[in-house]
Amino acid sequence: MNINLSETVVDLIINILNIVILFLIVKALVYKPVRKFLDDRRAKVNEETSKAQKILDQANEALKSKDTIIEESRKNAEIEAQKTFEEAKNNADFIIAEAKKNAKIIEEKSAEEIKSQKENMIHSSKNEIAELAVNIAEKILERETNEEDTKRIINEFFDEANI
Repeated sequence: MNINLSETVVDLIINILNIVILFLIVKALVYKPVRKFLDDRRAKVNEETSKAQKILDQANEALKSKDTIIEESRKNAEIEAQKTFEEAKNNADFIIAEAKKNAKIIEEKSAEEIKSQKENMIHSSKNEIAELAVNIAEKILERETNEEDTKRIINEFFDEANI
């Protein structure tokens, strides 16, 4: 085999030039469009990620707002419940005070009525006793009697009067 060195060097240089030219052609035809496609894709992904982050931020803000509203509603409900409780307690206290006042008035009226009835009974009893005494005195004075007759007349009178 006879190898000519000058041809080999020329072949080598031609092959290197072919590789460089092929590289430039591939770079121009394939690498730049693929690179552009990848850059566009990366930009689109970044844009979608940004939109998703904005939506997530809005959702978190809405969640915080909802939690704030719920907390305020709970506090308002507690305040209203406390007001209602206080109002009910005040109403109950007022009703109890009125009932005690009415009970005292009824008690005083009853005591006055009992006192009045008692006085009437005492007065009536005094009148009856006075009447009895007058009747006894009449019977005794109707005739002259001794002590035994007086006792017998008094007993008869009381028997007749059922006393």
